Amino acid sequence: MSSVVLAKLIAGPLVIGITSLAGQRWGQQIAGVLAGLPSLALLIIGVLWLEQGADFTRHVIEYAPIGLFANAVYILLLAHASRFFKCFGTVVVALLGYFLMAELLVKIEALHIHYTGIYSLAFLALVYKAIPIQEKPAIKSSLPNSELFARMALAAALIMTLSATAPALGEAYSGIFTAFPVASLILPAFTFALHGRAALLHQLRGFVLGLIGFALCFLLWPLGIAQWGFAALIPALIAAVACTASLHFLAQRALFPART
Repeated sequence: MSSVVLAKLIAGPLVIGITSLAGQRWGQQIAGVLAGLPSLALLIIGVLWLEQGADFTRHVIEYAPIGLFANAVYILLLAHASRFFKCFGTVVVALLGYFLMAELLVKIEALHIHYTGIYSLAFLALVYKAIPIQEKPAIKSSLPNSELFARMALAAALIMTLSATAPALGEAYSGIFTAFPVASLILPAFTFALHGRAALLHQLRGFVLGLIGFALCFLLWPLGIAQWGFAALIPALIAAVACTASLHFLAQRALFPART
């Protein structure tokens, strides 16, 4: 088993577990924000940096935002298909959209398009605006241990499946599917099935805010690699987290203004 796969197997279930507990404590939108941030991707890239070196990893960092286009389409379809279908049908429609978008990205050779990070930020902003607004905050509810462990086990199973099939798909598809929305497949599915569409929409808006931070991080990081190496991640990540936190604060103020 490669170090990258092992890192995914350790970090993936942990991310799902932590974000699920955060959703129980602070609400579904916070869970979405945390899951959208690049915690899993950063661990994988750290392993790649150690194994493959700076030059190879820099290309991975520059190409990382490509997968966000497919992720954004997936989230948008989840939001709107949930109006017409139950949990299973909604996820199937969203996954179909994800794979079609991934196919399009490969066909147009999106890896060779300049300024992809900027385009992904703009696209995510449009997707955020297109998600129906949830008028009332999602209600917090208890999370049984059995459900928590089921989410984490499903994350590990998905990661193993993706890691086993990726080599047969070719380099281009493997690059796109590296950003496969494991967290945004598991968390929204459980949220929709157990708590309904209102909680789902609240969570998806948080996901998009987190993905905006993801895109910003991978847009800024390459700018400092030549001078600071891997440490260039620190200011990029600080900027991404600050941006996401600010957007979440502004979104909350806009949706639920303080009563006077």
